[in-house]
Amino acid sequence: MNGLDGVSSLVVDIKKFQKLNKEAEDLKAKQLQECEESIRNLEGIIKTKETENQKLLREYQTLTKAYSALQADFTYNYQLFQERDAEISSFEKLNNDLREQLAKSKNEKELLLKEKARVESELKKEVNRNNEIELYYQEQLQEKSKEQEQLKQALETEKMSTINEFEATIRDLSREHSERIKLMDQQRGALEGDLKDMLADKDETIKKLLQQIREKELMSNKYLSENESIKRTFAAKIKVLEDEKQALDNSITEMMIQHRTEMEELQKQNTKQHQQLIASYEPTLARLKSDIEECQTVIKNQKESLKICQRQIEDHEKQRLFDINSLRNEYEEKLRKKDKDIESMKDKEWEHTQKLESKEDMINSLKQMLDERKQEVENLKDEVKILTERENNAKRELLRMSLQIEHDKEQKDKEINEKHDQMLKMLKKERDDATAILEDKDRQIDELRREIMVLNTELSLAASMKKVPYDKMKPQNNSTAKYQQLINEIDDELGLGSIDMVSSPSSFSSKMESKEVPVSIPQVNSSVDLLTVSNMHMEQITTLNSLVTELRLDLESQKEKLYRSEEKLITMSMENKQLRAKLKEAVHDLKTLCKEKEKLTDMSNALKKEVINLKERNFMVENSLTPLNVVLNDKHLPSETTNHSAPRDAIGVNGKTKPLSARKKKH
Repeated sequence: MNGLDGVSSLVVDIKKFQKLNKEAEDLKAKQLQECEESIRNLEGIIKTKETENQKLLREYQTLTKAYSALQADFTYNYQLFQERDAEISSFEKLNNDLREQLAKSKNEKELLLKEKARVESELKKEVNRNNEIELYYQEQLQEKSKEQEQLKQALETEKMSTINEFEATIRDLSREHSERIKLMDQQRGALEGDLKDMLADKDETIKKLLQQIREKELMSNKYLSENESIKRTFAAKIKVLEDEKQALDNSITEMMIQHRTEMEELQKQNTKQHQQLIASYEPTLARLKSDIEECQTVIKNQKESLKICQRQIEDHEKQRLFDINSLRNEYEEKLRKKDKDIESMKDKEWEHTQKLESKEDMINSLKQMLDERKQEVENLKDEVKILTERENNAKRELLRMSLQIEHDKEQKDKEINEKHDQMLKMLKKERDDATAILEDKDRQIDELRREIMVLNTELSLAASMKKVPYDKMKPQNNSTAKYQQLINEIDDELGLGSIDMVSSPSSFSSKMESKEVPVSIPQVNSSVDLLTVSNMHMEQITTLNSLVTELRLDLESQKEKLYRSEEKLITMSMENKQLRAKLKEAVHDLKTLCKEKEKLTDMSNALKKEVINLKERNFMVENSLTPLNVVLNDKHLPSETTNHSAPRDAIGVNGKTKPLSARKKKH
């Protein structure tokens, strides 16, 4: 019975030992399950971060699309400005023609217009230079945008490959990821539709464009604020994960120490119990050797079965450790590749930042050039103001001269009218006097006719009484005939009245001078003197009338010249106004161009800042992923304290991460 009791106690001890081994194995299995759960959680965090990175990249793509749309709008506006430049060139040709016309009238205006033409040519050259510089800058921006898109595509392909590899291991997360991608695609389609609508509405008004740009700037500010909040949340999560990692490391080390102490205590207890049993059962050992041998055979069989089970367990653990190590090595290789890619991307980003800095220097130089051009435009504006003041002064002088000329004309007209009225009054008086004299002369002529008739009757009576022959009577008949002719001529000339007063006295006087009047009529000579005086007055009147008509013709010609000069001045003033309006439009266009350039530069700077922020976010996310990978390595390593200590090279002495350069050297 004592032997059986000893065997039963040994069996109980063996069962206790088996229970302890099972508990140890259960603890190991629980620890492995916890490690796997932590790995899965960390992989889920990595996936979420990758999805967030993809969201940021898509946002960046939308921003690049908006920027390309703005570039297209800028090219359209640039074409419009070129058309305006062509119109300005045509207007300049007209301006040159007008200058040639103005050069004939005023030399000062020629000089001013030449200076104006020179300034406009310089402005054109500078505008062309600015346009060439802008084209060069746009080409470089397009090249850089293409390079960025290529880099983005490469990153997206690499990330998609990694995502596919991780999707093979975690299907549930891949489904969620696909659903999120579908949602993002729907959002992208909605955004693309919105962008198309925006592009369709862009041609309506420039104000809407400006509002959209402002809204985009606000959205970019919101994205920046959201990204900063995301960074903060990531930093907080990383701190929490690091704290959890440290707590897990401490708990794992404490569990290992407790397990070792418990195993040592159990071994000590087993050894003590075994020694006590041996000491108590030494006298009965001889008796129970046969039983013990039988039991030993049974125990051997059980030990062999236990060894087989232990070997199976060890093989299973080795396979699991091998799988874990292989996965770890694959993950480390992927991390190395990612580190290499990140460093290459960093180098490219550094080159890109250098190029961007050079472009920023170019932009600053262009801004300085624009400031100089603005100063020159202001100087030109001052010169234009001076020219306008001179033109206004010239117009004032012309108006003053025209008013003086009109005043002089009015005065001359008044004087001429007064003289004309005076002459008319004098002529009327002389006419009245002449009519009175003529009436007197008519009376005298009537008296002479009567006397001649009396004389003729007397002569006829004397001839009839004396019966003088016909030949002797011829001289008397001739004299009477002469008198008769003179009387008839006087009657004819005086029968015209006061109308033909100008021509009749001269003919009458000439005829009186050519003819021999007998001495027996003394009153005829006095009448002839009066007629000559009236004739002289009429000649003076005719000369005065001719002078008046000539003066009137001169006045009309001068008025026509003044009217033509005024019309020319009006046309010149209208053309000058048109030219001023065109200059104002050109200045306004230049101002709008400068404002659009400044807005585009601000947009480009904002996009550059967003690109830099996205790169910094990617860099921060990658840096945040490196300690998580180290945590994964640390959680796999507690079971392998001696054999697998190489992956801890990524962690320093104090639990801090080593830089990428140190890790690369070891790899």
